[in-house]
Amino acid sequence: AVVRRMRADGAICVKSFFERGFGNVSQLPVPTPETMDALIRAAHQEHMPVFLHANSSEAQAFAVQTKVDAIVHGMWQWPGEDKQTSTITPSIQQTLDAIVKQGIGWQPTQQVLYGELDSLDPAYLSNPLFAQVVPADLLRWYGTTDGQQYRNGIVSWLLKQPADAAPETIWKAGQDFYAPFLTRNRNVTAYLA
Repeated sequence: AVVRRMRADGAICVKSFFERGFGNVSQLPVPTPETMDALIRAAHQEHMPVFLHANSSEAQAFAVQTKVDAIVHGMWQWPGEDKQTSTITPSIQQTLDAIVKQGIGWQPTQQVLYGELDSLDPAYLSNPLFAQVVPADLLRWYGTTDGQQYRNGIVSWLLKQPADAAPETIWKAGQDFYAPFLTRNRNVTAYLA
């Protein structure tokens, strides 16, 4: 019924999620294989492809198991692997080989990580190129306390830094934090390519 309603509303695909979370929030509920199988069958009956939000090695292995049509987002979360490891491991290679063999579409979404990192760059909002594509009022708002809430959340939650720490300290901590994720996703994308 949900898929039929989506089709009637004009949807051209179905997107589901496999996201356990990260940091202190790592026990979010995820779909079962049976639920995904039913969703995929219903979507395919309506001639709609099924995408799966899956940015972890576990989620992408689930995508392979359930045979979704496309994986949305790169593989930058590697549960069970050393946090600094960015070299493709045998288990990750096995999943990537299965993605290729099954012809599953794959969108790396690399920019999301760079976007989060950009929010920590003290010079980002003053970049003249940014001002060419963002309305002036919105750009000013981004510099306000309200406009910095997302950035401050990253700083306190992921980087474990006080929001009022020196901008250079936050920028360096952000670069160190995101480096393995960016490298992982680049390596996975290069492997699939």
